[in-house]
Amino acid sequence: MSSSVYVKFVSKKISKVRLKPDNESSLDGRTSFLVSGSWNDRPNELRLWRCQNSEESQEADDLKSLHGVDVDGSVTDLCFATGDLLAAALSSGTARLYRCSSECLTELQEWKTLHENSKTGHAMPCTGVASYGSDRFATIGEDGKLFQLSHGQAKPVTVVGNASSSCMTCITYVRQNVVAVGTLGGRLRVWDFAAPKKPVQDLGMRGERLTCLSKHPSQPHVLATGCYSGRLCVWDMRRADRPTANLVGPHSPMSEVAFHPSRPGAPLLSCFHDGSLVYFAPVMNAAQVWSHSDGVEARELVPARGRPLNSLDVRGSLVACGSDTEAIYLLSDSPASQHSLM
Repeated sequence: MSSSVYVKFVSKKISKVRLKPDNESSLDGRTSFLVSGSWNDRPNELRLWRCQNSEESQEADDLKSLHGVDVDGSVTDLCFATGDLLAAALSSGTARLYRCSSECLTELQEWKTLHENSKTGHAMPCTGVASYGSDRFATIGEDGKLFQLSHGQAKPVTVVGNASSSCMTCITYVRQNVVAVGTLGGRLRVWDFAAPKKPVQDLGMRGERLTCLSKHPSQPHVLATGCYSGRLCVWDMRRADRPTANLVGPHSPMSEVAFHPSRPGAPLLSCFHDGSLVYFAPVMNAAQVWSHSDGVEARELVPARGRPLNSLDVRGSLVACGSDTEAIYLLSDSPASQHSLM
């Protein structure tokens, strides 16, 4: 993956970026959209951006801001449920659902202060959100609770009241009603909302703190986890007594990890607190690459810059990243076009 890198300074620390998925057909040649979320500011915001491929221009200073909405607290996670349905998790303990068109963001529903201290009633951060289809969502929080929500219903459908004694940091659906959750205590737990009294799987990594999680695009039993140490692990949950692959990135906390959804072998991208972006790609035998640690090449796409690269997303030939340098990074490896932003 040889990439051109473009940087747009946006005057906000960016905690999350997500590319709008209904534009896959345009990512190799024309227009795409992304949503960014900020943190550690007053106010924080969600912002919709438009960018466009062009052979004539290679400038990133034409990134077009389409619309922004203020939010109460830092944006801790973003998740597109469909091409125009976006879920947001906030440090205020709240989760929100937005309609995301090609022009603006419109709030559809708010689950206010889902996560709170049961003794004091004070809000606690909602640390992650995931979706299954257009009407099922799951959130995790620093209160140790796991919720399943339904679009249109004001109260949670399912409550797991003591999902973890340590902070839950990341969540993804692996199939309907089943989620995987990572914690700073080094646990990777799988919960079935149909039988929520205890996890159906509870795996541990001694001495590690899990910070991020990604599901394989075509094999939902394959999960990648990133660690505070910079370690990257791939798990086959059908035989998950230990990771099937262990990879070493920079010796810096990993912020986010993502499987490439359309590349053979589903290579992985990871961003780190030192500001680097690393691409883990199979050298050969792509179909079996994540069944072992051999045959994987790690390549640095963005060098360390001293301040965290907090988030990444990838679709088609486009990778978007958000940083504490108050910048959005766009990387394109399209051979026919250079990436300009409009």
